[in-house]
Amino acid sequence: MGLIKNIDFLPCELCGDPETHLYSLFPETYFQKKDSPHWFLCKKCQRNFKILRTYIENKIFFLHKADYAYINMCAIIKQNNRRSDISKKKYIFIEFNPHRVIKYGYKKGSKKGNNGYLRENKCAICGNRENLTVHHLFKRAVFGEKDNNCIITLCANCHIKLEKEIDEMEKNILEPMKELYYFIQNLLYFKKINFEDDKIFFVHINEGDGKYSFILEQKMEF
Repeated sequence: MGLIKNIDFLPCELCGDPETHLYSLFPETYFQKKDSPHWFLCKKCQRNFKILRTYIENKIFFLHKADYAYINMCAIIKQNNRRSDISKKKYIFIEFNPHRVIKYGYKKGSKKGNNGYLRENKCAICGNRENLTVHHLFKRAVFGEKDNNCIITLCANCHIKLEKEIDEMEKNILEPMKELYYFIQNLLYFKKINFEDDKIFFVHINEGDGKYSFILEQKMEF
């Protein structure tokens, strides 16, 4: 994120580096930049925070596989009466190791686009035979790349429309959990965890009366 004019920049709030930028606490993929609180981070801490944040988001999305399947199947069989709500999870726990997430959670230059091929010669939704693309029914960033059989052929226009619906579903999953980002920030700021920590932690996410609460637990090693 670029520098904002007329603001005195503070040292990085995690490592003290004087070269900082204002960084959006909420992922701008799903939330408006203007609605997000910002904090001062150096480039390295920005990158590490983004990796850790994305890892936890994808773990949450992984538990909503039925919602991905529902949206895809509705598009394929041309049903417009889409389900307005998503399947709420009353209790979630996420296991993570900060050091390993930072080390292995991001692979620059990953060529995910090379492991798929067109199975059909027309779009599965509209029947168009031009501008065809591969669509993975289950997002590889979330579910991994082990099952490449779950792909269909879509034209570029249908692919864009379907991805927009999936993005909206993901936003609806994360929207009630906005406090999760404050929770992660506080864990880092108060040094409950750090990017180099090689311990295993659980983040417990509990839903009650439409609100979520979060608890950190360190996994005991015997």
